[in-house]
Amino acid sequence: MTMNGMICVACGKTAKPSTLRVDNSQVPGWECPCGEEYLDGAAVETLLSIKRLQKEHLVAKVTRQGNSYALRVPMEVVDAYHLKNRKELKIAPENHRIVFEVPT
Repeated sequence: MTMNGMICVACGKTAKPSTLRVDNSQVPGWECPCGEEYLDGAAVETLLSIKRLQKEHLVAKVTRQGNSYALRVPMEVVDAYHLKNRKELKIAPENHRIVFEVPT
């Protein structure tokens, strides 16, 4: 890898940083002028973790803490999305669903 990209194994040119599409998701990586694409390994691991979660039946629990309520989230979700204590999530109400958006 160089400061501006990585060397393409197919043609030897420098592949530039790019956002690539994998399974309708955007993943950071590199794109070479010859058309070769390279994915960021850590981003792919995160994407695979999320894909595995989509196949599971996960349950979050609402608990009361003082005058507030808290949402207890399974550790698999915390790990897949790299959530940390006190991390803020965006809340998007949608009909009979609540969507939580994780800022990148």
